[in-house]
Amino acid sequence: MPTKPDISKRNFWHCVLAYNLMLIFKRYILSEQWHNSRTETIRKHLLSVPGRMVMRLMAGFPFVDVLRFVKERLLWLYRSLHPVPA
Repeated sequence: MPTKPDISKRNFWHCVLAYNLMLIFKRYILSEQWHNSRTETIRKHLLSVPGRMVMRLMAGFPFVDVLRFVKERLLWLYRSLHPVPA
């Protein structure tokens, strides 16, 4: 663990930012059944998927519907933040 105050503060704020981003992801991107999930559960079942997909076929993956839902929500979020100019 770094002992310099400025490095420690920076590391602390990185952790705070990562935690808040995970809360936003859970609340606004994932479906309601995932809202109460722990960060480790989301990381294990959803975020580490690309590495596991090399070893499995997509059809056999148990969370395909969740990934499709997440994709649609991310597209919705992107479109709401970046509207098409008229």
